[in-house]
Amino acid sequence: MIKIRLKRCGKKQHKNETCSIYSAIVYFLKSGTQFTKTFHGIFLQKFI
Repeated sequence: MIKIRLKRCGKKQHKNETCSIYSAIVYFLKSGTQFTKTFHGIFLQKFI
């Protein structure tokens, strides 16, 4: 939702907003959700 709104307004996402998204992703993964194939590829590219 944040990225769509920022694209529409022509703004870039700030680093602190990106970090909060990553923390939300980590929370959902710890709670037992599964990776999708696309997200798994992106995650591996970013963190390895």
